Formats: sequence, structure tokens, C-alpha cells
Amino acid sequence: MSQINAILIDPAAMTVSPVKVENTLQAYYALLQCSMVEAIRGPVLGTDGIYVDEEFLFTRSACPAPWWHIEGAHMTPARGRGLLVGTDADGDDVDAATPLETILGRLLWLKPTPVKGSAPLWHDMRSGALLRFVETELRFQRVGPRAGAPVRH
Repeated sequence: MSQINAILIDPAAMTVSPVKVENTLQAYYALLQCSMVEAIRGPVLGTDGIYVDEEFLFTRSACPAPWWHIEGAHMTPARGRGLLVGTDADGDDVDAATPLETILGRLLWLKPTPVKGSAPLWHDMRSGALLRFVETELRFQRVGPRAGAPVRH
């Protein structure tokens, strides 16, 4: 199999970096450190998609690494590593087309903040803003300038 150019999102290290990876599912599993993947596609990614650990999409159990989200990628907050790859007209994985700078500019590192009787708020670890995830629109809405700031209703 051939290698493709991809972008690895590593929340444990809080890094986003270009990688070369064998174009096989087994290589994706090894790089993502998981045994099941889900592909996420969204308007901001064009023909690219992000492979994530499928099990992390359905659990909100404790995880030491931050959560992450790419604004405009039509995704819920994710945990675990993510691998951005391109897709050709036949649906096969190819080199990622989205520039690294685009991902860096849209990526949020997040920490959930429990709220009694409500969905969690999210602390944006770069800006310090307090955010609420709007499930119906798959996007974040700012509700406070800093974690711990009063929430406006």
C-alpha cells in the first residue's frame, strides 16, 4: 500500500501535525490508538474527512486529555486522536487537501465543566472562554468570557 499525507490531531500532547501514514485501516487504528473508527465530514473540510475513535463519540466518561472540536466541521466534540485525510471521487482516501493552518485556526481544545441539571459547559483552553454546545447546529456558542464567569440567560 502507498502512504498518504494526513494531519494528526493529538489531544494528549495538544498538537496538530502533518504525518505520513500507510493507506490502510490497520495503520489508521495504530496511529489513532483504537480498534474502531468513524469518518466525519463537514463543509469546512471540503473533500477531506477526519477519522476518530468511534467509541469516544458515544461515551462521556473521564478522560485525562482534552476534548477537541473543529469549528464548521459538522461534528460533536471529540476525544482521542483524530486523523484528517483526503477523499477522491471514488471515495478512496488520498492526501489531505485542507491546509494545516486552516485546522489550527478552527480547532478548539476543550474541557467540559459540569452544570447541575443541564448540559455541560465547555472551557476553551486557549481563549479561556466559556462555551455551550448547540447540538442541533453542531457548533459552540460563547456564554461567558472566562471559565467561572456568570452565564447569561
